Amino acid sequence: MLTTVISASLLVPGAAFAAEQGTTTATSVSKEGSSTNSKAEHKYKEADAKITKDEAVQRIRKLFPHLKDAEVQSVQFGEVNQYPIPNENVWTIIMQITEANESRSYRGKVAADTGDVLSFQLSSSGYSGERQPKPLNYPPKVSKEQARELAKAFILQASPSLKTNNINENTEDRYIAYNTSLFGPVRYSFAYDVYAEGVKVQGGDIRVNVDGNGDITEISRQTPASEFPSSKPKLTLEQASKFAKDNQMAELQYIPERRGARTTKWFLAYSPLLYNIDAQSGQIMDHVHQLGESGRTYKSVPATASAYKGFKGQADMTSEQAGKIAEDAFSIPKDLKLSDTSLRSDWGNTKGKVWTLNWMGEEQQRFGNSIYAVIHAKEGIVISYNNSQYRDNSKKDGSSPAISREDAEKKVIDLLNKVYPNASQELKQVVASDSSSNKTNYSFTFQRFYKDIPVSGDTVSINMDLQGNISNYNANRSDVADKELDAIKHAVTKEQAMEKIWNNTKLELQYASSRGDNPGNLAEPNVMNLVYVQSLKDNPNTPIVDATDGKWKKQWYDGAENQFSINPIDIKGHAAEKELNTLVQFNVLSTDESGKVNPNQVVTIGDWWKMIAKAVTPYYEGYSSSNEIKQPFADIDEKNDYYDAVRFAIQSKWLKADIAQKLNPEQEVTREQFASYLVTVAKYSKVSNELASKLPSVPYSDASQITNKGDVWLAVQLGLLKTKDGKFNPKDKVTRADAAVAIMNLVYMQGKFDQNVTNHNMY
Repeated sequence: MLTTVISASLLVPGAAFAAEQGTTTATSVSKEGSSTNSKAEHKYKEADAKITKDEAVQRIRKLFPHLKDAEVQSVQFGEVNQYPIPNENVWTIIMQITEANESRSYRGKVAADTGDVLSFQLSSSGYSGERQPKPLNYPPKVSKEQARELAKAFILQASPSLKTNNINENTEDRYIAYNTSLFGPVRYSFAYDVYAEGVKVQGGDIRVNVDGNGDITEISRQTPASEFPSSKPKLTLEQASKFAKDNQMAELQYIPERRGARTTKWFLAYSPLLYNIDAQSGQIMDHVHQLGESGRTYKSVPATASAYKGFKGQADMTSEQAGKIAEDAFSIPKDLKLSDTSLRSDWGNTKGKVWTLNWMGEEQQRFGNSIYAVIHAKEGIVISYNNSQYRDNSKKDGSSPAISREDAEKKVIDLLNKVYPNASQELKQVVASDSSSNKTNYSFTFQRFYKDIPVSGDTVSINMDLQGNISNYNANRSDVADKELDAIKHAVTKEQAMEKIWNNTKLELQYASSRGDNPGNLAEPNVMNLVYVQSLKDNPNTPIVDATDGKWKKQWYDGAENQFSINPIDIKGHAAEKELNTLVQFNVLSTDESGKVNPNQVVTIGDWWKMIAKAVTPYYEGYSSSNEIKQPFADIDEKNDYYDAVRFAIQSKWLKADIAQKLNPEQEVTREQFASYLVTVAKYSKVSNELASKLPSVPYSDASQITNKGDVWLAVQLGLLKTKDGKFNPKDKVTRADAAVAIMNLVYMQGKFDQNVTNHNMY
């Protein structure tokens, strides 16, 4: 997923701050910028731990009684399975429960200075052993409100360093949306912001899951900083706001509208660059990129003697041909052999398949290290390359790297011309400050342009170690046609867009984490700064301004945008009030602009498949598979609004694609048709077909009007639909309220069916 609102981690000191007259004086910021963070490297040692490893284990056992007899597999200081090793003062604990022939491992982290449990997760598919509770489907034993109280109490118990006034629930965290589904075991998800000295800690949130039994199944929290600077800013909010307004930045970009894995169309929009402002000095908090008047600055990519050749064959290239392209470009060692290859569909790419390639030697097989590449099978474009072989590439104190940044850049430019089509014409290099390379590698970023306008998401990132070896190469290049971009016109000026952005911008005093000159290097010390954070206040999910009509727009539609705290105004006293309210809270149904859910509105075929897809998973639009059908029905293709829901239904085996037939998504659903849909979702279609041949009739006075007696009879017997006054009323239309009741009937039947509704065999 692409983020178009750029935070502090993507910006650089770029404009001078002139403080207002008064008692506060802010330091001016030069174009080159300067770091306010200490560059001194510090590694925690086990001797620094105030909590012993035994005490850390006991903390876990006390919080999770199910693990009171679990065997401790290992307790290690720090996070040792990650490179570079994060600079964290923690205990990493692995525990295991073994019963009969079943064993499961559990992993967590405990802060070694405070004893706070930072992360732990019990299996989401059921806990090991009869001693432990099983996941509970509807109806749950505890309500959401009860679960909320349990979650908050657990956080305070798990985190001795926190008090009640240190945490505050964040009901709009997207984590909640992605962890919310009507089907499957009941799980309540909560997110809490953390405060220090009354100031919110950016990125310091705590996330907790509670199951339907009221048991905590997961807690996660970033390792907190051990020290915080003063919470008293030298810069007032008014001064910070003036600086932010005077130095507003937004970039006009070609932006793809994405629904899950596919792009539905392209448009021009202004993407705001929102950055953090140091509350003590007035500097923009970033030490990576340089900024111009509109944001990031770029420089041209020169052509070199190396030239992209690609692949000119009529059919897809072979794995050997793909391997040769990577070996020539990245100088893969001769002792490594191309040992594992596969041809697959490329996620989100409509132009064909890609080869995934792995090179290994005997030593690599022993330690699990390899070289991995992805090559487009038709065009020979290198999509990605990763060399995970371990090397100690850190720059020793007082030593110089084997290759300078200047020479590294020349080598990278030469590679780019060799593996990327028209690199010198299409790409520009994102200018970085001199301090942007860390002690282990050089990083370079390139942006694709079309007629001097950036194409959002089309970037190339390259990392090179200090010995001159390419460690990572990742290229995103959309297959959008030039004529499609040429057809896009914009009427909104940059000034108009920036005014709209500013009117929707808020500044808030927060603590923000920084790792000196190397924000992405977890081995660097985690330093907290007091900053003013800029963000959009009313529409964080629509973060860009359409350059055609000036309206706020979002780029990525994934179905997971929960509508929080909505109380429909037109369902009070309705017979299906409870069911409708539940579906609104789970974002299966949404209200209109006036706050109405319109319970008596008739449901169309397309509406139904959207509703049941959202009920099963809020992010159904993001699912894709290697055998994805581009046009499942004569009237449904990738540009159709119902495509993702229909695709999900096909992958779930609720529908069978037939391009010769129409689905008629705008057709209103009858009760008889609805009965068939419900039986299919419940996975009883075969049973229904068998019943249909054996049922002499159905016991309804309007049986003569029913064609599919098996589906109707079974839907009623399963309690999914009801009769009225001895009639089924097969020709009646299904309303949103009817659909809500039926979905909740399915939800409450979980655990009573032979197959789970959510077992949809996506891959």
